[in-house]
Amino acid sequence: MQFTINRFQGSVPRLADHLAKDGSASVAIDCDFSSGSLASFREPAAYREVTEGTKATFQHECCWHDFDGCVDLAYGSVTCKQCFVTGAEDYPLVLTVDTDENGDCVTKQRRLGLPCPTTAPSIMPGTTANSALKDVEGRSYAYQYINSAGERSALSPGTSAQNLYDGQTVVVSGWPVPDANYDVTKVAIYRTVSSYQTGNEQSNQSQTTWMLVDEIDVNAVSYIDSKWNVDLSIAIMEDLILPPPEGLRGIIWIESMNCLMGYVGNRIYASENNSYHNWPYYYDLDDNVCGLVESNGLVYAATDGHPYILAGRVGCENAGCREIIRLPGAFPMVGCGNRRMAKCRAGAVYPSHKGLIMLSGKSAPVILTWPLYSEKDWQALRPQTVTPVEVAGKLFVFAEGGSFYLTMASSAEQGWSLDFHCSLSDTDVTDAFVTRQGDFYIVKSGIQYLWNRGAKKRPHYFKSQEVVGPAPIGWGAGHLWFRGGTENVRIDLDGRKIIDREVLSSRVFRLPMYAIGQRMYVTLTGTGTVSLLSIATS
Repeated sequence: MQFTINRFQGSVPRLADHLAKDGSASVAIDCDFSSGSLASFREPAAYREVTEGTKATFQHECCWHDFDGCVDLAYGSVTCKQCFVTGAEDYPLVLTVDTDENGDCVTKQRRLGLPCPTTAPSIMPGTTANSALKDVEGRSYAYQYINSAGERSALSPGTSAQNLYDGQTVVVSGWPVPDANYDVTKVAIYRTVSSYQTGNEQSNQSQTTWMLVDEIDVNAVSYIDSKWNVDLSIAIMEDLILPPPEGLRGIIWIESMNCLMGYVGNRIYASENNSYHNWPYYYDLDDNVCGLVESNGLVYAATDGHPYILAGRVGCENAGCREIIRLPGAFPMVGCGNRRMAKCRAGAVYPSHKGLIMLSGKSAPVILTWPLYSEKDWQALRPQTVTPVEVAGKLFVFAEGGSFYLTMASSAEQGWSLDFHCSLSDTDVTDAFVTRQGDFYIVKSGIQYLWNRGAKKRPHYFKSQEVVGPAPIGWGAGHLWFRGGTENVRIDLDGRKIIDREVLSSRVFRLPMYAIGQRMYVTLTGTGTVSLLSIATS
C-alpha cells in the first residue's frame, strides 16, 4: 500500500480530516500552492513604524497618514491631488500635500465643504457725488464664502431692496467669519442688477441677476462699493450649494461620475459631479448603513440588516437618480467602516456573523465562506475584527482569531483551484490594504510591512488529510522530493508520533519497525519547495 501526494492543495476547515480529498490538507498554514507544489511565502518586509495605537493607515502622494479610529478615505480623481477623510473628526476632511523648504512631505487639511451663510450683510448708503441721479434702482446685496481651493458656498440671504443710484457709494459689512477649519480666505460681494430695456419690447422682459462686485479678504471689516452697473460683467454661477452633513462617515469616490458618497445613519449622501464640496443628493434606506464600496459602476451598501445596491439608471447623469435595490436576506455587517469591506472584481465582500458575504451585481448575496467554515468555526475567528483585501485574484482575510486567503472564482486568475484556501499565521494584523500603486501592506505590532517582500522565506505548515486504512498497516519507508530549503517530516499513527525529523536532501528514509497503525497523518514544515511526498509499506 502507498500514500502519495504530488499535487498539493489547500484545506477545508469545516470538513472532517478523513473526508479531505487526496492531496489536500487537514491544516495548511502559510503555504503557497500556486504552482501545485508545497512552497513558502516570503516574510513580510518591514517598511516603516506607525504611530502607537494606529488602526488605519493611508498613503496620499508621498505622505503617510496614521489614524487611531474608524477612519475611511477616498482619493478622488487623479488630477485633483486631494483625498477625503471621514471618522477622524466629527466632520469630513480634505487633505492636500505639499513640501517644505527641506523637501519633506507636509500635509494640510481643511473641512470639506463650506458653511451656508444664514444672515444678510449690512449696507449703508453713502455719497451720490459721482452717481447718475437719474438712474435709480432697487438694489440688494449678498455674499459668498470662498475657501483656499477656490470653492464657493451658497449665496447668503439678500438685503432688503433699497432705492440707490447707479455709481452711488455703499458700505457693505456684517458677514460672520467662519470657523478656521473651513479655511475660508475670501468673501465675494454680489449685488442685484436688472437688465436694460430699450422700450421697444412687446412685453416686460426685465430680469434681475446677482452680479459679482468684488472679492475681498474674509477678515475685512467692510467694503465700499462705488462701481457702475456697466462695470459688472460676471454673474453668479452657483448659489445653491449644500455642505456635507455633520457626522458623515464611510466616504468613497464614485469613479464613473467623479463624485463622493458617504452616510449618516440610514441615509446615504452624494456630492454633485465634479464638485466635491456640494452635496445636494441623498437616499434613505430601511436599515442603518455600516459600509460602502463602489465596484464596476455599482455602489454596494452593507447595513445592520439587508444589503443594498445603488445602480445607475439609463440616462442617469448624476448621483441623484440612482435605483435603490434591497437585496434578499438579512446579513448584518459586523466591524467598523469601509475598511471591513473589500472591493473585488466581481463586486464586494464584507463580514457578518454567518460568514463572509459576497455581493455581485444584482444577484442575491452569497455566504462566500460557507463551504469552508461552519458558523462555529467562523465565530472563532472573531468576525467583528475581520479585514478583507483582494490581491491578484486572492482574497486575504485577517482577523484576531485567525487569518487565511482564498482564491476568488470570479477573478481574472480563475481556473486554478489548487490554492483555493490556506490559513495564515498573521493573527495580530490591525490594518491591511492595497495602495493605488498595487503594493500590498499589512500593519501589526506597530510596524507596517510589505506583504511577501522579505529576504527570508516564511516556514510553511502542511498537515495531510487523515489516511484511514482497512486494518492496521505496517509502513516501512518514505520518500520526500524537495529543493531550495530545509524540510521537517512528522508521521503520526493512531495518535502516536512515529518520526519527527529534519530531511536535508531529497531521498528515501526508513521508518521504525513499530510504524504500524490504521490512521495516519503526515506533517511537513520548512521552507523548501516540495513536489513529492510518498509513504509506503516497503
